Amino acid sequence: MIPVEVDLSFDENQKKANRLSKYQELIKQNKEKEETDAKN
Repeated sequence: MIPVEVDLSFDENQKKANRLSKYQELIKQNKEKEETDAKN
């Protein structure tokens, strides 16, 4: 059985990681959009 504190901090880290990857995904999409706009 995992101690609750460890479980909670793991959950927090997962949330942060998810938020970060979503953010990076948005940045990537923005860059691609700007590149397409620049070509047109």
